[in-house]
Amino acid sequence: SRAGPPAAGGPALEALAAGGLRFERAFSQSDEPQRSLAALLTGRHPSALAPVDYSGFVLPDEALTAPEILGLYGYRSGGFMAGEGLLDTRGFSQGFSQLGAADQLTGLVHEALDWLDGGTEQPAFLFVRAACLPRRGGPWFPAADPGLLLERYEASALAADALLGQLLDGLEERGLLGGSLVLVTSGYAQPVDPLGAPLREGATRVPLAIGGGALPEDLRGLTRPDWAQGVDLLPTLLAAAGARPPAGLPGRDLLGGSEAAEPLVQEGALGQLAIRSGRWRLVFEGLPLPFEDLDTALALAPLSPDWFSLYDLAAEPPRPSVLARHPAEAEAMRRALIAWRAERSRRSADGAAPLDPALRELLRSRGYW
Repeated sequence: SRAGPPAAGGPALEALAAGGLRFERAFSQSDEPQRSLAALLTGRHPSALAPVDYSGFVLPDEALTAPEILGLYGYRSGGFMAGEGLLDTRGFSQGFSQLGAADQLTGLVHEALDWLDGGTEQPAFLFVRAACLPRRGGPWFPAADPGLLLERYEASALAADALLGQLLDGLEERGLLGGSLVLVTSGYAQPVDPLGAPLREGATRVPLAIGGGALPEDLRGLTRPDWAQGVDLLPTLLAAAGARPPAGLPGRDLLGGSEAAEPLVQEGALGQLAIRSGRWRLVFEGLPLPFEDLDTALALAPLSPDWFSLYDLAAEPPRPSVLARHPAEAEAMRRALIAWRAERSRRSADGAAPLDPALRELLRSRGYW
């Protein structure tokens, strides 16, 4: 995903969006792939699953993932990834009956389609992820040459789009596309502009398009102005499959007509928190997310550039932080972020009582959470 409004994707994504449902404002839950992937597969914010430690984040065994839930409803699940991906050491293999990886995008598509061909009449959940695009400043993206950075970035995005096109063609050739729901998004955006720093608008705004023959007819060809986020994808998939979602998910079924509930909260890999509501985005940074007194620091830290940045989303063109000019708005956003974290902590505490493992498995087998 290119930083800023993802208006022009590759031909495969554009064709899917034109005949399907497109969201103008979609956001990842983090600026780091592992945490964003956790939110996509579980429907929960990263810090609700495990300490958000950059080097040690692991999806815990008790986290319910999309393939685990769909497996209770008769689905088989395959996960296929180019580059770094669904590593057993990170916990992302939970529920997948087949895992695949490939260095080349074309090989990845062939492996995924071969898996579909080898199945039975069971419904299938297929998760395919293209290789992560290198960040600015890496060996392939030298920061000293912005023009070369953008050129190579767009070439990588088109390569990922080619993978999508091959996958959609393969589904159609097998007669599967007409009965499928296809969701296409990105785990995070690549910042290729000066304001695309971690958890800013350009670093977390991603494309989101939903298509396939299972998309309701009245939603095809629409562009939705309301915003969507990573934790919305699991409720959407489960509703389409007729599956019951786990209790307490913060997201919504994007096809069900419910409205987005502000605010949007995002959690960064290196200690940032961001909250987005209305025309404002506030970013808090400087401490690691697992820091024991993070909430105290959030409440007591001065509203200074050392701790906070405030962005006016209505400004055209986008501007650097306007914290000094809008302290009242920044304080209101800080209070909203404090309230969100307190409510999330209360919900976690409500569900923290231990449960007998045998009883847990029995309840899961019968669709209870």
